[in-house]
Amino acid sequence: SEVASKKLASLIDLKAGVEDRIPISMQVGAFELSLDSIRTALQGRYQALVTLFLSEVASKTKARCDDLTKKSEASIKVLRAPCDNIEAVTELKEYMSELPEMVRELDGEISNILKNYELLDEYRYEYAKDDTKRRWNTYSQLLRISQSVDYAHLAMRSDKDKFEAELVEAQDEFAGELASLMTVVNNFSKYSDLSKTKEIAENVAGINEKLKNCVANAQLMNSRELQLERAPTDFNAPPHDLAKIQKIFEPFSQFWMAAAEWSTCHATWMDGTFTNLDPEEVDKTCNNCFRTVFKSVKAFEGKIPELAASALALKTDIDGFREYAPLVQALRQPGMRDRHWGSLTEQLGFTVRPDDKFTLRKGLEELHLDTHLDQIVKICDVAGKEFGIEAALNKMEFEWKEAVLGV
Repeated sequence: SEVASKKLASLIDLKAGVEDRIPISMQVGAFELSLDSIRTALQGRYQALVTLFLSEVASKTKARCDDLTKKSEASIKVLRAPCDNIEAVTELKEYMSELPEMVRELDGEISNILKNYELLDEYRYEYAKDDTKRRWNTYSQLLRISQSVDYAHLAMRSDKDKFEAELVEAQDEFAGELASLMTVVNNFSKYSDLSKTKEIAENVAGINEKLKNCVANAQLMNSRELQLERAPTDFNAPPHDLAKIQKIFEPFSQFWMAAAEWSTCHATWMDGTFTNLDPEEVDKTCNNCFRTVFKSVKAFEGKIPELAASALALKTDIDGFREYAPLVQALRQPGMRDRHWGSLTEQLGFTVRPDDKFTLRKGLEELHLDTHLDQIVKICDVAGKEFGIEAALNKMEFEWKEAVLGV
């Protein structure tokens, strides 16, 4: 505004100086020339510049008012927005801690805007009626923000009491949920029928999801206690015992999820299309399931006899299937060519060439391939080594394809 004031003063001085610089008339020989029209025109030009400059100041001031009002309204909206939970109260508290700096910036901006309006008043600039309204609306923004801050303080105190009461109620409900979950977990040892593995595993998955949600709820409640400045509740200690529930249920969960995975995979491996089997995945799943079930046998042994017997039976099944893993690995060898299948057929005395209709069950129960394991593995190993050499040569050829050798 100081720069604008100096600029306007300079234009006014130039306009006033026209009378000193240009006389009303001047004598040129026998003629007297009237310069009054020139003086008037030049003064008019200076006055037009003053008016144009004042219009520019008014336009920019209007834009600054609108921008400032938008910022202020946005802040007021945040301050007066209802809080749906204690997290929203905390966010509002953090926002209010940063508000003084924003208010200082707004105060400086309002001061500059009002100086511009004073400048326009000084030169009797006629602005529109809505500009007058805009001026006083801008002037009132700091008061509106202050009133909104007072409103936010009152609302936060009320909200804190409400959310604290809600938290206490939620914790009581949560304690009941954990007590029910503890009862379910303690009675889970009654399940031992492997023929119902799918049904039991679905039940286990549901309980695992509940435990996961309980852990999340416990963390949320602790977070809200901190925000409400309450002492944190240890949900792993009595009477809640969340960690204890998890620990008790863990061996049941591991066993039945492994049993379900084994049941599904075993059916796929035995009766699914053999050419779709991934030998590495078969071996990995077998080993993982075996390790888990082996631990289950140790965990249930002497404590839950019926479940221990089921775990032992499943371990025996898995261990038995693991004997076929080398057969799967051999017959799914990617290096098998027609010559290798031919050699295999010749040595075994019957045709072996897995197609889309071939299954592992057919290979074991009809062809008894497991009794010829040594011969099959030997030929397939040769195929694998040849495949490795072939792949290395192909890679070498590709890398050397664009090479230029000097002779």
